[in-house]
Amino acid sequence: LIANDYIYLVLRFYLRFKTLPNFKNPKTFNEKIMYFNLNNRKNIHTLLSDKYLVKDYIKEKIGPKYIIKTLYVTSDPKTIEFDKLPNSFIIKGTHGSGCNIIVNDKNKIDEKTIIKQCEYFLSINYYHYFRCYQYYNIKPRIMIEKLLLDEHGNIPVDYKFFSFRGRTKVIQIDIDRFSNHERLLL
Repeated sequence: LIANDYIYLVLRFYLRFKTLPNFKNPKTFNEKIMYFNLNNRKNIHTLLSDKYLVKDYIKEKIGPKYIIKTLYVTSDPKTIEFDKLPNSFIIKGTHGSGCNIIVNDKNKIDEKTIIKQCEYFLSINYYHYFRCYQYYNIKPRIMIEKLLLDEHGNIPVDYKFFSFRGRTKVIQIDIDRFSNHERLLL
């Protein structure tokens, strides 16, 4: 697995940046992320990447008030009872990135289309695209949560902190992620 991952990541890096990555002494953000993906294969990373299982971990570590309410979780999207859901909610794949469906008004949705989209989400193993090993063993599920909105009725600004050796080196701020997306890196 690791030899194939190494070759895959080197080729992917070269095709994107037209240079070889330095995995012995990674300097750039992308080199550090790839280094991490090759060398940090701990079970805790899988737990922290599973959007459903991580909720118990957060509850245990810092308390339940930081948990977004889960309305439903399933491995079979055909079991979703849309009539029992609130008017607005978000559907997420628990096992990757970018597998989201925002529902602002359930009266305007096509349930069959959403079920097909969820089935597609469940077919994806995010590991195979980016060799992010923490996703390799996550059980694919669909989770439905309360939709969080800011005071203007918009999806809140998303902040990500990237830390290396215990120090935050990059802050990523995503604004209007699902409409007029802008990203700032600090």
